[in-house]
Amino acid sequence: MRITKADTYIEKALQSGKYDKPAIIFDIDDTLLDKHIFYERIGFRFISSAWRQWIDYAKIPALPPTRDLFVKYVDKVDIFIITSRSVMLRAQTLRNLEAQGY
Repeated sequence: MRITKADTYIEKALQSGKYDKPAIIFDIDDTLLDKHIFYERIGFRFISSAWRQWIDYAKIPALPPTRDLFVKYVDKVDIFIITSRSVMLRAQTLRNLEAQGY
């Protein structure tokens, strides 16, 4: 539902001509990539070593509605991706995002 609202809002913003180039800001975890599988596998608790391995694996699945929104607007708006992940995880994170269609 929220993706539909975001899509409608962005479409209207683009059609209005009010903005030169609107922007979308995405967070990585639980917006672009779905951490739920990870937490389900470890009993819904945080274990930093397991989380690091999961990121190193670089196969965290995308959230399809968000990916669809990203793909639809990637050439029409400026896109900013934010995260609280360490810069030391940058290569794995980028590899994961690219493999998931971002």
